[in-house]
Amino acid sequence: MNGWGPYRPPTWRQPVGWGALHETPPIITAPVVRERPADWLFNGILRPAWAYRLELALIGLVAAGYVWLGDRLGREGAERLIVAAALVVAMVTWTREPLAHALLRSHLRRRWALACRHAKLATPNDRIPVSSAAS
Repeated sequence: MNGWGPYRPPTWRQPVGWGALHETPPIITAPVVRERPADWLFNGILRPAWAYRLELALIGLVAAGYVWLGDRLGREGAERLIVAAALVVAMVTWTREPLAHALLRSHLRRRWALACRHAKLATPNDRIPVSSAAS
């Protein structure tokens, strides 16, 4: 007599077990990608720039404002006006909160992408899962 007693389970069923403590994902076979010399432009400059697009847009806006105001008010006047505008943005809640929220979302989006790459969830063309918090 076996451990099941007089009852014999069907052969297609497996007894309940714990399984492996660490399950590895299936092996993905992808073709070898040979980068061209011009790919550094996309991988080294454009992709990181896209990740920091909000910060770069803000820096560009401040620089364009400085050049435009520098022609009309002079360098010192433009510097004073930009510092005053930055103080207003930092002190007034209804201007500070949307900017802080947008910068936080941008930071979280980059950290999510880094975490997905670290966990090997990114596809060979560097697509990552969409976070419900970032959408």
